Amino acid sequence: MIICHCNVVTSQQIESVVETLLADDPWQQLTPGVIFHALGKQGQCCSCFPYVIKLTAAKVKNLQTQAVDQAQTSAPVG
Repeated sequence: MIICHCNVVTSQQIESVVETLLADDPWQQLTPGVIFHALGKQGQCCSCFPYVIKLTAAKVKNLQTQAVDQAQTSAPVG
């Protein structure tokens, strides 16, 4: 789905760059500006920023849930 019509940025691109950015630094703060910079884009009208924030938050939550699930399944039973 296209999230930013000005730059033609899709939800898949945003999710992919969020994964990449968090793999590089899991503690960094992800803002629409950081995400667009990583995509080589620049906010224009910025009306998409609320959607970028929601999509980013959902992706981060999903990645955190996956990490917790993985840690629980790999933890030794004792």
